[in-house]
Amino acid sequence: MAYLVSFLAIGGAWIAHAALTDRLARTNPVFLRLKRFVLLAVLMLPFPTRLLAEWFGEREAERVAVALFGVTLLVTRLAGVALDGYARSSGRSRSGRAPSEHGWSGSPTLSGGLASRLDAVVPPGLSHGGVRSPHSR
Repeated sequence: MAYLVSFLAIGGAWIAHAALTDRLARTNPVFLRLKRFVLLAVLMLPFPTRLLAEWFGEREAERVAVALFGVTLLVTRLAGVALDGYARSSGRSRSGRAPSEHGWSGSPTLSGGLASRLDAVVPPGLSHGGVRSPHSR
């Protein structure tokens, strides 16, 4: 299950990145450096995923793994929002194009739309700790 969640998180980052790059008119070295930081954050996801898989069922260790996984998702999201914000504020986005609903900043959830993607595979009422998101399908 941990690898499925990690796959969905990486897939969400990929979709958001594709939406962002579709809007770009041009780039510069600052944008590319920020983009590298997003890649670094996404590449860190396999480490807490492995810990989740190894420590599943060990109460205290599992809490650490879940916290580390959450922090990694948060860093990934913040890096993506920073990249998206830079693209918007620096005039790198094509004019006249509306932000994508799947972009880093266009998602209604903190994890870049991961929660809504989980709703597609998790039975109703079980996602989000038993609380349905108002953005769920």
